[in-house]
Amino acid sequence: MNSEFLSRAIIFGEVITAVSFFFVLTKAFKRDDLKQAEEELLEEETTEEPPENETASITQEEPEFKKTLDALRAKDEEFDKFRAHTQAIETALKRKTDDLQSKDQELEKLRQEVKAIESQLKDKNSSLIALEKDNKELSAQLKDAHAKKLGAAEIEKEINVLR
Repeated sequence: MNSEFLSRAIIFGEVITAVSFFFVLTKAFKRDDLKQAEEELLEEETTEEPPENETASITQEEPEFKKTLDALRAKDEEFDKFRAHTQAIETALKRKTDDLQSKDQELEKLRQEVKAIESQLKDKNSSLIALEKDNKELSAQLKDAHAKKLGAAEIEKEINVLR
């Protein structure tokens, strides 16, 4: 019974160590400071002296710990690559956004120019309508004058015939 209690105590100690290791690594990811967390863990592990019964189990777990640590380092590198990729995308999006804003400004300038040209066209169209109206009046006056001239020419012929 005593050995069963010791083995459970060892397992409980290992679970607590694993949970604390998980929390330290989670904190390191949040702070983006994994290396400092590794150093802290290594310092804690080197300063803690396990009971003599646990020395054998710790020695056996050390390669697993190193594998886990290597896997975490690989994930950290992967995360750094992902972050760099994300930053590149953000930079590209910012550049595209800036380009779109400048294009919007150019478009707004063009719209203002179009409005100014439309206003000028309306003014010129009004002037053209007024000129057409004057042209019709002058054309009517010219027809009247021509008719009067023809009438005067016939009267003159009759006068010449009568003479």
